[in-house]
Amino acid sequence: TIQTVQDRQKHLTGWVEVAFRVRDLVAALSWQIDPDILIDIQDHSAHENAPRLYQDERPGTAVPLGAEDARPTQRLLNIGERRWILSFQATPAFNQRFSEHNQLLLAIGLAVSGLLAYLVWLLATGRDRAKKQTDAMTRELRAARDDLEGVLQALPDPLFELSLDGRYHRYWSPRMDLLAAPPEVFLGKQVTDILPPEAAEICLSALQQAHEQGSSTGKVMSLELDHQTRWFELSVSRKQAQPGSEPRFVVLSRDITGRKLSEIQLRISAQVFESSREGIMITDEQTRLISVNPMFTTITGYSADEVLGHRPSMLSSGQQTRAFYENMWTDIREQGHWE
Repeated sequence: TIQTVQDRQKHLTGWVEVAFRVRDLVAALSWQIDPDILIDIQDHSAHENAPRLYQDERPGTAVPLGAEDARPTQRLLNIGERRWILSFQATPAFNQRFSEHNQLLLAIGLAVSGLLAYLVWLLATGRDRAKKQTDAMTRELRAARDDLEGVLQALPDPLFELSLDGRYHRYWSPRMDLLAAPPEVFLGKQVTDILPPEAAEICLSALQQAHEQGSSTGKVMSLELDHQTRWFELSVSRKQAQPGSEPRFVVLSRDITGRKLSEIQLRISAQVFESSREGIMITDEQTRLISVNPMFTTITGYSADEVLGHRPSMLSSGQQTRAFYENMWTDIREQGHWE
């Protein structure tokens, strides 16, 4: 049972405020009301000097309230925390059309019933429709939030929202050690305030390219984090902006340190392979030659074009037995090397 303010706050899913003009409401009901019946609506929160919410603007058409034929019909209508008095009064023209009192009361009663029914339907169904719309919008917002949160949780790299001048506005990161500085330090600051000059220039260049072309990929910057060099590849996309607002960009900073170190190691290995004073040949799993270094050519006299695709057996001197070569290849496959 919801009894306390705290209980109500916990169960609150949203609220809707609806404003309407009484004059527009009565105008919408005009097709249900006889044109010779005048309407008066007052706020009955305080009966004396009650403020008038609506009064028919056809002067001189109603029978004076003190007259013998003046028989205004009134109904009390509770709307939320307010109480309205609805008064209906026939004009002389109406009396001329309907001389019988029963017919007059019947017509007024029907008009009052129609107006009351419409007001009650408007208030009841309007509140229900508004609540349904609020619930639907809340569900959609929660689903969109959950989808976005799921995407962010799946990202292994930092994500930033920056403006064109390189100012940090928002961020998301799975690990704090991937950030060049704590969030309280860089949020609201520009990349030139946080990053080294070279990295800041690369970041601003990616933002400018995304501003002109819609996106930017492939720009790499390096940072010193935790006493080691780490490389980051920037992917930048321009966000949809409202007319007149500054452009914003989503920047994904992907850690490619592992790939970069592998590239460096490959370059080192290639340099060693090319400059070695020993003849080196590389084969595939079928023991066919796929690469040889320059010293191999110097020692054997065979150029790379002459041996690639062939088996090393073409270099056999005929001085070793078949068993010698079989044992050699067995050691290479099982131990990874042969001496």
